[in-house]
Amino acid sequence: LDGQLNPKSFHLPKFFCIGAQKAGTTWLYVNLKRHPQFRFKAKEIHYFDVNRHFSKPLEYYSELFNFGQKKVFTGDITPGYSVLREGRLKLMKILVPDAKFIFLVRNPIERAWSSVLMHFGKNKGMEMKDVSIDEILSFLGKAEVLNRGNYLDTIKRYTAWWPEENLFVGFYEQISSEPEKLYQDILDHLGAKKDFDISSLALNEVIHKRQADGEMPEEIRAFLEENYRAKINEMKKLWGDRIDHW
Repeated sequence: LDGQLNPKSFHLPKFFCIGAQKAGTTWLYVNLKRHPQFRFKAKEIHYFDVNRHFSKPLEYYSELFNFGQKKVFTGDITPGYSVLREGRLKLMKILVPDAKFIFLVRNPIERAWSSVLMHFGKNKGMEMKDVSIDEILSFLGKAEVLNRGNYLDTIKRYTAWWPEENLFVGFYEQISSEPEKLYQDILDHLGAKKDFDISSLALNEVIHKRQADGEMPEEIRAFLEENYRAKINEMKKLWGDRIDHW
């Protein structure tokens, strides 16, 4: 494929937000949409991670970023890309060799619990009181669920193809503690302008936050602690006091 494909003949995103799932990607999408330089036709396109989309011709993907303007910022915000396989990353590199990436991360234990609430609540329409511990553990035990919290693995795979400076890491907690700084740091990373009226933005809103489902059961927390504690300790060596509460 490399050498046979001319990316310049397609409309392709200037950046990707690769997750993490349940870590603020909808907040980012909502607020970038309100920036005058950004254009989106959809969130979570899932072209590279869902085979039924990937089987469609590249022209299909290209059209999602065709706005008839060259000076706009277009992006693909799909949290599923955090667990992409090497072959798909290679193709992304061929298509968008200078791509910028945004990776929003969250305490993987809390992220996993949020994914449980989404899976059983939003996706299956169930009340959490009706979901057994065994059902939750069965869901959480899937590799594709656990791997979404292996953030250092994601960073390692992406920086094997793109320079480290192309990848921006932000923290979910910043949406509550310093949303304007997080937003402006992302604009800096992407090279977008910051001198515009931010009054229309929803910077102080945590989108899709669920509060009505109670606390994480202790059995679930123990399972997630066992799976993530060593990884969290490794992350603390990299990110220090940014995540000392994890």
